[in-house]
Amino acid sequence: MQMYYDVAVFMDAVDLQDADVFGYSMAGLQLAIRHPERSTR
Repeated sequence: MQMYYDVAVFMDAVDLQDADVFGYSMAGLQLAIRHPERSTR
């Protein structure tokens, strides 16, 4: 399983609709690419 998926599952578990994604993280980058509705930046 990919880390971006873990982040999306965690966001669902804590009822977090979207988040600012920053830094140089592959999980953050993949989350922004694969789930653009979940990231605000």
